[in-house]
Amino acid sequence: RFTPLCLVMLLILSLMWSYCSYCFIVWWQLPFAWPLSVILMLTALAALYYHLPALLLFIVPLWLTALLASVQLNQYVNIRFLLVWLTLTAILIYGRFILQRWFDEAWLRYQENRMLIARLDVMAHQDALTGTANRRSMESFLGDALRQTEPFALIMLDVDYFKNYNDHYGHQAGDACLAKVAGVMKRSVRTPADLVARYGGEEFVVVLPSSSL
Repeated sequence: RFTPLCLVMLLILSLMWSYCSYCFIVWWQLPFAWPLSVILMLTALAALYYHLPALLLFIVPLWLTALLASVQLNQYVNIRFLLVWLTLTAILIYGRFILQRWFDEAWLRYQENRMLIARLDVMAHQDALTGTANRRSMESFLGDALRQTEPFALIMLDVDYFKNYNDHYGHQAGDACLAKVAGVMKRSVRTPADLVARYGGEEFVVVLPSSSL
């Protein structure tokens, strides 16, 4: 982000370059003055296209200086120079449009990739039915806990008579039952640091860090 001080410095820098370009063109008539002005404007376009106020503060003084210097040097408006000047203007405008579009598309792809990575991470570490940690996530959590010196507690439990319930009411009712049980367990732990995981079927595991029961 550009602070007001940065914008002021950009304007001062542009005015300095504009004055130098005017001197090179009108007073000393140096042949490299025109390419230098164009290079400065195109460089500013590549560096500042995403921030329009900063871009205008740097380019507009140089842009106007080129026209003023041409009129001052020739004592009239040179048609050939005017066409070149208008062409450069079109390049600056359309160039910024293209660069901004590329930036927006790249940023959109970046956001989509972040969302995709987040979804894949959830799929890799969360049980889809209950929303608890899956077995892989639990094993990773236990590995980290074993490497630490602090004690931890491990609780294993299963849902009594779940097979009879599932056979009697159907698999959809059984899935809903497991989801409700998991919800109760997640609400019953001490802190978010405690892990509730589905071990398999109707079996669940609760890991309590920094606890010896």
